[in-house]
Amino acid sequence: MKRAFTNYVVITMVCLFILPFGSFAMADAGSKTVKIGVILPLTGPQAPIGREVLRGIEVAADMVNDMGGIWNKQKISLVTGDAANSESARTETERLITVEKVKLLIGVYSSSLAFIVHPIADKYNVVFWETNAIADRLRQMGHENTYFFGPMASGWGSQAADCVVELIAPKLKKDPKELKIAVVYQGTEWGKSLSHDGFVKRANELGLNIVIDAPYDPNTMDFSSLILKIKRTNPDIVHTQNYLDDGYRLFRDARKNGLNPKVWIADGCPWAYVDEAFQKFGDDMNYVLDLNQVAGGNIWSLSPTTQSQYREFLDRYTKKYNVKSVAASSDVAVGFTSAIALFEHVLPAAGSLDPKKIAEVVNDLSLPATSTARPGGIKFAPQSDPVQAGQNIRAGVVARQIFNKKYYTVWPKDSAEIEAIFPAPPFGKRAFDDKNLEMLIK
Repeated sequence: MKRAFTNYVVITMVCLFILPFGSFAMADAGSKTVKIGVILPLTGPQAPIGREVLRGIEVAADMVNDMGGIWNKQKISLVTGDAANSESARTETERLITVEKVKLLIGVYSSSLAFIVHPIADKYNVVFWETNAIADRLRQMGHENTYFFGPMASGWGSQAADCVVELIAPKLKKDPKELKIAVVYQGTEWGKSLSHDGFVKRANELGLNIVIDAPYDPNTMDFSSLILKIKRTNPDIVHTQNYLDDGYRLFRDARKNGLNPKVWIADGCPWAYVDEAFQKFGDDMNYVLDLNQVAGGNIWSLSPTTQSQYREFLDRYTKKYNVKSVAASSDVAVGFTSAIALFEHVLPAAGSLDPKKIAEVVNDLSLPATSTARPGGIKFAPQSDPVQAGQNIRAGVVARQIFNKKYYTVWPKDSAEIEAIFPAPPFGKRAFDDKNLEMLIK
């Protein structure tokens, strides 16, 4: 990180002379802190996700502050707002901007909440650094100061379909076109963008056999009828996309009704909380293939500097919050990687919170895959792009197979830690001896 913090004093002095006096000239010329707003679901059904993302952002701020802060040794000060639901997302965003006077917001993770808070930030000309809201249409709303660090939904789903062809079919020793695939997902804009507009569309291009395309109401309490409908298609692969509670209920009813595909692909949140998932389902969690946007244990593929930074993040996270290391497995990594890119690569070079200065830096930013633990690297589409405005077009996903509460990257091939194991045994027979992993390690 030292390379990103050199010459800050020079940049700061130049900005002080060049920028007009006002709220953007070093945020507050008399302050020793740089106030940044964080808007996330911290209570309510999505709180486990929001709290973990916040922790990642907090660790990133701690790391930067301990190195001297940014600009003229100003420390980052985070001010949080709770987007527990649509109404609080609206009122808390307004409060952060009008009462706390923040000029930059980071959050909000959820696509449904992003459709509410992004327009508010845009109305006040406040920069919004989006950690993870991936619904495609968010990029097409004309918000010139909104940037999306995580992948776009349809791109995520498209890569998941590529994984079927490149990884799963060879492991099952079948022609990809012979595999029967059931696609099950939240009938939200996020769900449709990823699973239908992404996965299904790409699957059709590849000639794959989608036997059922099933959006569902995320408030569904009992999925048995849907599970039985899927079971009648006898799928080789079940591709699911869920949030926490609905994902657990879907998996619960799949197990109860004996839906045993050869491969269970999970594009969603439940499997990012692997300890909780194993508490609920035990060994039946083994063999699940998790498509996600954070590195697994394969951080050896990153640059030495990024490896060191990421290990420091994991160490700080475990000590600060007295939790076991997640080895980059949960949403805390989403929060950290998003925030550290902003704090390390964008704000120091921008020299202020002026949206125009930030835009100049973001537009010129081009970093390889080795520079971040989020797969793919960093390069933003211009705001003039009608489809991907403000999108990190290098953001991607990796496939990680779960064994005994741990994740092992299995795809793409050049970053895989182990050989994937398919087909999965049926529910009730998924106990796995860690000794078997030794034969699979690359």
